[in-house]
Amino acid sequence: MGIRASALRGDDVSADDSCAYLGNGSKISGKLLFEEAVRIDGQVDGEISDNDLVVIGYDAIVTAPLKAVSVVIARKMSGDIQASKLIEIHPTAKVFGNLATPVLVVHDGALFEGHCTMHIEAQVDRKVPPVTAKA
Repeated sequence: MGIRASALRGDDVSADDSCAYLGNGSKISGKLLFEEAVRIDGQVDGEISDNDLVVIGYDAIVTAPLKAVSVVIARKMSGDIQASKLIEIHPTAKVFGNLATPVLVVHDGALFEGHCTMHIEAQVDRKVPPVTAKA
């Protein structure tokens, strides 16, 4: 279960970086469960869960809560997203929903409407000790 580095760089979000593929023109409604990386370029309405990387490609329109290790979004995504490692929003993306992840990358030009929560594990390392008032 590894993140494919090339899928996380710049605009290089290719179908070769995933094990499963839902192509442009496909429409699926329901609950999708994946064990390996997946790239979605079609339309999904339902729920997505993956134990690896999910790439929402340049032609995708997804309306679903999504839970995965890492998520890269290059098109339209509506729904809450939970990622245990990373969420990356490309310049061509439009994301509507709440995000929960330790690392969030939003490229210039991307649209994100919602709230973002950093996981508690990530916040523990960044805590600054409280300042006490002098008497």
